[in-house]
Amino acid sequence: MNELPIFQPFVSGSDLGAEVLAGLMSNPKTLPCKYLYDGVGSSLFEAITHLREYACSRGEKALLEAHRSQIMGAVGGAPEFVELGGGTGEKAFLLLSTATQTGIRYHNLDISETALDISANVIKSLDNVTFYGHAGEFFEGLPVALRNRRGPVTVLFLGSSIGNFTVSESNKFLTDLRSNLERGDFLLLGTDLEKPVDRLVMAYDDPQGVTSAFNKNLLARINYELSANFDLSKFAHEARWNQPDGCIEMHLRSLVDQAVRISRLKLICSFSEGETIRTERSHKYRGGIIGGWLSSAGWELSEQWIDQPSLFALNLACAA
Repeated sequence: MNELPIFQPFVSGSDLGAEVLAGLMSNPKTLPCKYLYDGVGSSLFEAITHLREYACSRGEKALLEAHRSQIMGAVGGAPEFVELGGGTGEKAFLLLSTATQTGIRYHNLDISETALDISANVIKSLDNVTFYGHAGEFFEGLPVALRNRRGPVTVLFLGSSIGNFTVSESNKFLTDLRSNLERGDFLLLGTDLEKPVDRLVMAYDDPQGVTSAFNKNLLARINYELSANFDLSKFAHEARWNQPDGCIEMHLRSLVDQAVRISRLKLICSFSEGETIRTERSHKYRGGIIGGWLSSAGWELSEQWIDQPSLFALNLACAA
């Protein structure tokens, strides 16, 4: 058991300035959703997962609690667990707390060092698990996590994070993930399923305003890290259902005509009243298509569990 987080050294290729510049110069304007998760953003997202309106987190937790013994039995006592975007590590804790074998290694790959610190403290109570934290991009940290693998690997990609990718990006992601692993390794994938639009919009625009604060915090982060002067009161959080693409979107809508200076980028960015910055897309799926979708990327769906109240699915796939 580790008392302190272990951060594996590697140089992250993420570049907030370059990606903010590219996104704000595009038409329409966008910002990468991964930058929502700084220390404040990670804490706000953790609060979102406990909101009544955000049912997918409750559904996923219910599935993990109900089927964790079955999941752990199916992966055959794999000694290596790698979670992509594991956040505070609570979902991994649910699974790993049922393990009876010793010498398990759990690697959390997350862009937020704050989340890694929290997850280290969550996991450290498991005497049979050693924690490793990798701060940065998934496919930079993954080779480091797998470098000294001692047996089968189970990758956890939960919370419907796959939904942040387009269809083509999802296929590439799953294909690239498979290429980093060996035949017989496992993937436990969380997918949010299609549901009534009003439920989706409420989940991404809660009455308490927590999601709004989470979204606007991205502008506060740019202010701090890139010396910008975004006035958060002049932007409104907005959630939209994009029917053609089958996804819910988060936007920041400018309430007035305005110009924002981002000093470190030597950029003055103009916004017209009503213009938005898209900050996140989250695709929703039909449960019946997931098996074929995984198969096309080199995975074989072994089990699928669906929580009907939340319309959320856990999918266990094996590297073919």
